[in-house]
Amino acid sequence: MIKSIPLTKLVQSPRNVRRHGDPAADSELKASIAAHGLLQNLIVRPAARSKFEVEAGERRRCALLAL
Repeated sequence: MIKSIPLTKLVQSPRNVRRHGDPAADSELKASIAAHGLLQNLIVRPAARSKFEVEAGERRRCALLAL
């Protein structure tokens, strides 16, 4: 099911395997999203306090927050 969820309700999942980012790749991703929009949806699951954990797409979430 596809559902629109405000960015402010998304949080990083503790199961996220990435621990260190690549600043150059993150800048490229941010530029791509700014130019073309978000091309792939994030996958989330319900979490506590009406939040949603990002299971797939944490880099995209961070890029969106930075824009």
